[in-house]
Amino acid sequence: MKRIASAWREHFARTVVVKFNCFFLMPFVDEFPLALREKIDDLFSAAKEKRTIEGGYPDLDEGGYPDLDSARQNLENTVKSLEIELDANTRLHTKFQRIQRSLGIPNADLPGHNR
Repeated sequence: MKRIASAWREHFARTVVVKFNCFFLMPFVDEFPLALREKIDDLFSAAKEKRTIEGGYPDLDEGGYPDLDSARQNLENTVKSLEIELDANTRLHTKFQRIQRSLGIPNADLPGHNR
């Protein structure tokens, strides 16, 4: 008897979930992509207008959306330039440390020294 009652409960629960999904969520699922697309279009058109007013124009593809390949390339170039700058600053820091040691100044006296 327990198995029969358990099977009925499980079947009832599955039926309720299916009906809930069909009757309550399906209209949302049907309308969501359109609403999302409109929201994204509004955001991109506002960003395009802002950049046009400020001067300059963003890199856009044929659909009027940002060109992700171009953005990725710009980020990679920024990372490379920051790495080069970091190497230059590290070399400069090493030079100052050598000068400091040759003058006999302890490390703690320099501003910006991490203890």
